[in-house]
Amino acid sequence: MHVKDNRANLNTAQIHRCVWVYILSIVQPMLIHMP
Repeated sequence: MHVKDNRANLNTAQIHRCVWVYILSIVQPMLIHMP
Protein backbone atom coordinates (compact mmCIF):
# COMPACT_ATOMS: atom_id res chain seq x y z
CA MET A 1 0.00 0.00 0.00
CA HIS A 2 2.46 2.61 -1.20
CA VAL A 3 0.72 5.75 -2.39
CA LYS A 4 2.62 8.00 -4.75
CA ASP A 5 2.42 11.52 -3.38
CA ASN A 6 4.82 14.28 -4.36
CA ARG A 7 4.50 15.98 -1.00
CA ALA A 8 5.14 12.72 0.85
CA ASN A 9 8.19 12.00 -1.32
CA LEU A 10 9.54 15.51 -0.73
CA ASN A 11 8.99 15.15 3.01
CA THR A 12 10.80 11.80 2.98
CA ALA A 13 13.71 13.34 1.08
CA GLN A 14 13.94 16.15 3.65
CA ILE A 15 13.92 13.61 6.48
CA HIS A 16 16.67 11.57 4.79
CA ARG A 17 18.73 14.74 4.34
CA CYS A 18 18.33 15.64 8.01
CA VAL A 19 19.30 12.10 8.99
CA TRP A 20 22.40 12.23 6.78
CA VAL A 21 23.46 15.60 8.19
CA TYR A 22 22.96 14.22 11.70
CA ILE A 23 24.99 11.08 10.95
CA LEU A 24 27.78 13.03 9.23
CA SER A 25 27.98 15.51 12.11
CA ILE A 26 28.68 12.55 14.42
CA VAL A 27 30.89 10.45 12.12
CA GLN A 28 33.04 13.23 10.67
CA PRO A 29 34.77 14.23 13.96
CA MET A 30 35.44 10.54 14.62
CA LEU A 31 37.04 10.17 11.19
CA ILE A 32 39.11 13.33 11.71
CA HIS A 33 40.40 12.14 15.09
CA MET A 34 41.31 8.69 13.83
CA PRO A 35 45.09 8.13 13.58
